[in-house]
Amino acid sequence: MNSLTQEERENLIKVYEELDENGDGKLARVELINAVRKFLDETKQAETETKRRQGRFNLFFFLLK
Repeated sequence: MNSLTQEERENLIKVYEELDENGDGKLARVELINAVRKFLDETKQAETETKRRQGRFNLFFFLLK
């Protein structure tokens, strides 16, 4: 029995396709490394933004994310 909704399956497929840089249907080591690097870079950017805002956020900020 599949516990994922159709939307969840579609999201997973979309993420997988984004990770599969060369479109061969397989995730190579380098593709996974690139994904981790991208994630870490995005995390660092978010942390920098948090520091810039001195930890204060408003509703508008969360709606944009």
